[in-house]
Formats: sequence, structure tokens, C-alpha cells
Amino acid sequence: MAKRTKALDPFMVMGENLYRVWRDSYCPWYAKAWQRSVEAKIAPGYIHHPTIVFNIIVNDLQTSQIDRVFQLKPGTAIKTLRNELDEFNQYRRE
Repeated sequence: MAKRTKALDPFMVMGENLYRVWRDSYCPWYAKAWQRSVEAKIAPGYIHHPTIVFNIIVNDLQTSQIDRVFQLKPGTAIKTLRNELDEFNQYRRE
């Protein structure tokens, strides 16, 4: 029988400094960003802002690719990324 793995606590994986950024900046930003969306021509008719941001940052897609894949108006992805980076910076602690 296979041995079950245990999920690690984020603090154990990230270390204290990164955990604080995650807790104090990322989590509040994500909660608010998920409430914002843009109109898309594909079902369900909208795309949440974090979906756009993650596809650009994590999946390394170009903003023009995002516009095309999600059938957004040209320039929507770059505008969304800029706005969300500005929003995220509000949560950053110096």
C-alpha cells in the first residue's frame, strides 16, 4: 500500500519572510482581485483578473496571447496586469 504524503504548512516551505509577504500582501490582493473581472467572448462571459495575471506571470504568456485566447478586446490583458500590479503594491510593506 502506498504511503500517504502530508501537505506541508506554507510557513515550513516558504520561510518566514516569504510567508509574511504571502500572508500580508498576496492573500489580501487575491481576495479583492478575484472580485474583479473583464468581459470575454468565451463562456462564462468573463475572466477574473487573477487568471489573467497568473497566465502572464506564471505561464509566461504574452499579453496579446491572453487577449486572443480569452477573446478579449485588444489591450485588455496589459491594462489588467498594470492595474493589478498597482493594486498589489498597496499591500506591500516597506
